Amino acid sequence: MYPESYIRYLIELHLTRDWFECHEIMEEAWKEEQDPELKLLWLSLIRLAVGLYHERRANPKGALTMYERVLEAMPNLAWQRLKIEPIQLTGLVEERIKAVQHNHHAQAAPPYDLYLELPLCDHRLIEACVEHASLLGLDWHDREWQHDEAIIHRHSQRDRTDVIEAREASLAKKEALRRSPPDSLEM
Repeated sequence: MYPESYIRYLIELHLTRDWFECHEIMEEAWKEEQDPELKLLWLSLIRLAVGLYHERRANPKGALTMYERVLEAMPNLAWQRLKIEPIQLTGLVEERIKAVQHNHHAQAAPPYDLYLELPLCDHRLIEACVEHASLLGLDWHDREWQHDEAIIHRHSQRDRTDVIEAREASLAKKEALRRSPPDSLEM
């Protein structure tokens, strides 16, 4: 009924609070998605997780940019398709924006136990999350978070060899095209 990537995202968002992993999970779903409406929903979920990640890492500019993009897209998205209550979600994103602005102006560090619970409005979705979490040895109802530096700085610890190689190959291809002589026009 619900895509596995969505369930995995919800578990990472709510239980492990590994927001970088949320980004990774939904980025794959976003790339593969053919439905334009779902593609935009996945992108907003990515941005929400990235906003939380930036906020936790005391990057107010990055967090605000992501939260504001989610907020801008809110009225145009069918959150009901994901069984997320849109008015409550709007309020949660607005709260995050205010918290980031307050912490930034007060020069206060963000709380490491930062948390955001999506307002899910379907018992079948919650049951799917409970079941999937259990298979992973997690309890959906346990929202205690253990401070974990590895999760906080996840992006700097990953192997990006494939990304770097793909970027270099793309640049080499562009350079080769730029250097190649233009085709002659035949009439």
